[in-house]
Amino acid sequence: MIQLDVVNYDNLSNLGMKITQYVNGNLRDIIRVLIDVLETDSEFELDGFFPRDYLMRKPQECRNIINELYEIVCSKSIRDFIKPKYEYALYSILCWWEECADDESDLIINSIDDGLKKELDNDEMGNILRWIQDFDEYYDICFRDHDFLPETLNNMVMLYLKNPQLLETFFQYDNLDDYIDLMDCDLRERYLEMRDSGIGGTKLSKPDNIIMELLALLKRYQKRIPHFENRGEVQITADIHDAIAGILNSKYGLHISREFTMGRAIKELGETDLYIYAETDGDIEDYAVLENKYIENFTNQYNQLMGYLNQNFKFGITLSLNKNKTLKSGFDKIENELKAMEGDFRPVEIKRIGEEYTLMIVSEHIVPETGSRMKVYHLIFQLKDKERKKVAAVAR
Repeated sequence: MIQLDVVNYDNLSNLGMKITQYVNGNLRDIIRVLIDVLETDSEFELDGFFPRDYLMRKPQECRNIINELYEIVCSKSIRDFIKPKYEYALYSILCWWEECADDESDLIINSIDDGLKKELDNDEMGNILRWIQDFDEYYDICFRDHDFLPETLNNMVMLYLKNPQLLETFFQYDNLDDYIDLMDCDLRERYLEMRDSGIGGTKLSKPDNIIMELLALLKRYQKRIPHFENRGEVQITADIHDAIAGILNSKYGLHISREFTMGRAIKELGETDLYIYAETDGDIEDYAVLENKYIENFTNQYNQLMGYLNQNFKFGITLSLNKNKTLKSGFDKIENELKAMEGDFRPVEIKRIGEEYTLMIVSEHIVPETGSRMKVYHLIFQLKDKERKKVAAVAR
């Protein structure tokens, strides 16, 4: 089975397993219909299910992917992630199924079990009950990201061709090689030439990967702002911990702990919101500390983070919850407060990154113990949704 964006797999409950089985059961039956069509209709082909060039070069591999995808969703073992080629196939199958359906009510094949419906039928889980019965939501809850789709993938490849280092700032993947067969022909040829020449590498460092995984998570959460708008700092920190702990461990061998005691809190030891580290044979290697607060408390958040970071860490992270400002205004506030910092930890460099400079801010300060520089990544979880809520109400 594949993981879903609405279930915590680090602490998988019996309810989480039922949700996973239900959605994968629907995927299984949809894919089964496609396999039956392929086996009984000799004129039916896989045009549209894979990029044209991929299908022409490797027709049998593409056909095998459909069967392999079926085996994945039928398996009792829950995959922590699946390769982009399977994600592309699954997304294409969902699109095909939507086009085939005579009526919207036919899209979800299996009715939800009364017992599962009763467990989910409350304020806390009501959104999940709606999402798993809404076919449109499957385009989101069945995928961690959509980097395998042509527009995003082409942007990644083009950015790599122009500047491999910039690519490391914007996207969260391990290796573009996983996407080779999904690339446009001309971009694939140019990518392979550049890769094989040794001009640029596609492997990210662990610090970069951590930031990119966080950005990907925030991007997914952004689709469901109503689920988070009434949750506080502690609850959101717990949500992030639960959602990302398994990813960091399975992909990068990292651990993440909540409310870890370290550093200083005025006169006593404080508790970090999230502490990221590696452990090998009992030896601990510090990676990062994340502090999560409402954006109105940014200066206090930054100073608190500085109390935790020492020369053993590689970087720090601030995550600001923004309920009252536009995204641009939020980053403007962070930038202005960073520029106004004084004392030993004042930033010596501040850089805004992303389209319209609203992806993140990266600051650098001098580590007092060593005189070296350390980066702090400043992210925003944008929770201001008043305008969209208003227009949605009008639409209803």
